[in-house]
Amino acid sequence: MASPCGINAALDEAKAGIDSLKEKISTGLNGIGDIGSIADTIKNKLKEVNVPQLPSINLKEELINLPTLNAQEYSAKVAELKAKFGTAVPDLDSIISRIPKPVGLNAQGNKDIFTQLNDALGNVGAAFQNVQEQLSQLSVESLTANICNEKKIDPITKKEVPVVPNVEVTQKTIPDPVTKEPIPVTDTTGAPVYDTPKPKPTPPVTPKKDPVVEAKPSTPPATGFTFAFTKEKLVAAGGAAAGNWYEYLRDTLPKYNITTPERVAAFVGNVGVETSWTQIEESVKYSADFIFKNLNPGNKRFATLDDARAAVSRGAEYVANIIYMVERKLLDPQPGDGWKYRGRGLKQLTFKDNYLRASKAFFGDDRLVKNPDLVVTDKNIAVETGAWYFKTKNISDYADKKAWGECGALVNAGKPNADPAKVIDYQKRINAQEKAYKAFIA
Repeated sequence: MASPCGINAALDEAKAGIDSLKEKISTGLNGIGDIGSIADTIKNKLKEVNVPQLPSINLKEELINLPTLNAQEYSAKVAELKAKFGTAVPDLDSIISRIPKPVGLNAQGNKDIFTQLNDALGNVGAAFQNVQEQLSQLSVESLTANICNEKKIDPITKKEVPVVPNVEVTQKTIPDPVTKEPIPVTDTTGAPVYDTPKPKPTPPVTPKKDPVVEAKPSTPPATGFTFAFTKEKLVAAGGAAAGNWYEYLRDTLPKYNITTPERVAAFVGNVGVETSWTQIEESVKYSADFIFKNLNPGNKRFATLDDARAAVSRGAEYVANIIYMVERKLLDPQPGDGWKYRGRGLKQLTFKDNYLRASKAFFGDDRLVKNPDLVVTDKNIAVETGAWYFKTKNISDYADKKAWGECGALVNAGKPNADPAKVIDYQKRINAQEKAYKAFIA
């Protein structure tokens, strides 16, 4: 009998074996001796059937998650999917090509030119910082050796020699009894006799015209920046509360190439407006009038002001689940995600997809999705989420041009060229960034 599936002869033979097996079983004990050999034949024939087997992983879920990966993870995952599904899904390349690429990759899945240049600049910055640190270390070691009269190794003789002190040494003289001119003094072997060493005179320091303005900061400049990024300047730029974040900013901002007065001013100015450096967890305690006018596009979340008032009366969590879920394109939305993934950190990281992208970038996993409160309880993460968002939105490009309005729009609205009326505290953001910039270049 011909195979109904038309796969191959092995399947036909296997089916014939199954029919034979059924016949033997129906004869009872008389046919039991042949049953084992027939079953073995069936198993061997089925092995010959060439039916492609799909891997056990969920291809749809893997494809949906591609845009949430960083560039390196994206390339590795695409290679893995092609290896596992290449024969089973012949048009897999075409499917992947239609899925949006992560930030930093072009349509072919390679790093775009901006990302390549940014990486190069980051490498140059790191090398420059390394040289600075080495020079600083050499200066300290040399100074310590002079003070402590330590020994050093002569590179030719390989012997210890004393470090040359910072003193003047002159040969001792006596006046000639006749001419009264100084005569150099020597010992019995003819070697010169020297006076007791005297410290080299320190040249006089000309006072500055304005000693208050010219005074050096008490805190050494942070390395990795193109200007003297000190705690004093940070306080002048962002207020006393900003000073509490100095060490975290100093250590994190250079990792994201936020190192110039313009870029740091854009970061600090917008953080001051977003959080005042103290409110790093969004309370969502907004007035009905505010959410109706500013968080209600097309009146689709609140048809009337009375609807907004009714929502506010039910509490912040209820409001968050409306303003951060209704009329939003969300990643796997679940009840309560609006409140769970409300704004946190110095740049007020919001929405589950942003928590996932940041978590993947920092840790390679989804820990910030599972525990979003880490963005509040860990100050390093609070700063890093802000710096990461700053970089992913290319805010540095606008900061370099001192386009403070565009920087504020990117932070608040997520896009440049936004209507100033739609950007919350638009002018306040501009003023804060200008103030910070003046403080950093002073």
